[in-house]
Amino acid sequence: MENQVSHFSKTVRAGRFFGRRALAYRTADFHLAESTYGRSSALPHHSHARAHFCLVLSGAYTELLGDLEVGRSPGDLIFYRGGVGHAERHSGPGRHFMIEIDRALEARLGVLEGGRSWTEPSGATRTLATRVFAEFRRQGQGPPARLANLVEQLVDEVGRQSPANRPGPRWLSDIELRLRALRDGSPDLRRLAAEAGVHPVYLGRLFRRAYGCSPGEFLRRLRVERAQRTLVAADAQLADVAYAAGFCDQSHLNRVFKSHTGLTPGHYRRLASPPG
Repeated sequence: MENQVSHFSKTVRAGRFFGRRALAYRTADFHLAESTYGRSSALPHHSHARAHFCLVLSGAYTELLGDLEVGRSPGDLIFYRGGVGHAERHSGPGRHFMIEIDRALEARLGVLEGGRSWTEPSGATRTLATRVFAEFRRQGQGPPARLANLVEQLVDEVGRQSPANRPGPRWLSDIELRLRALRDGSPDLRRLAAEAGVHPVYLGRLFRRAYGCSPGEFLRRLRVERAQRTLVAADAQLADVAYAAGFCDQSHLNRVFKSHTGLTPGHYRRLASPPG
């Protein structure tokens, strides 16, 4: 493939993706595919006939969305409506997991109507997308209904978690920022509530309504997300990955990581890393 992005735009039909197909799974409602990319490649400007999610498993790259240039990195989850044009420049090997959905499932994302694309900001849907990936890789060992259920959960979570549908006062966003900045320990709900000027019970209720989880669970999701990025970006020991992500030790990392993703950290690293 040429290392230049063409201005010619093509529509990729349902069930087709760029890159080398590593594995695929199809039902009447969705199509899943894992694709790998070479050391230096460029995807021409194109759109897809169906809406889809792209979970970046490994390999950083640059995406062109109109006049906007966006850097993508492992752990990113991007949603595209059908017909959204984009192009990509890859400077190294990479691996993507695609979740293409039919029009009935896309209709459940009406809250995103008019949006060109959407990148998961909180880690909640990334967790579900990783679980879909884990179940996808073990097909033949479990019931297909479980995979279908996870895809539906993902679609519903994206609609609920999108910024356009996230309720809550300004202080709730400030608490999210504080949680993102917390590297060690657990969140002190009473202190966060006092700083916001509200009762801890009220804070917990509004936070769960806006983010679908407690502040503690939100923090654990963030730490799993950090661990995911480190696992594919560096060949670090699991104990070092655990400490860097904010876990007490490797055992703590293993337990929380598997409960969120369905995979152990070591298994996730083997599946997400490019072959080499």
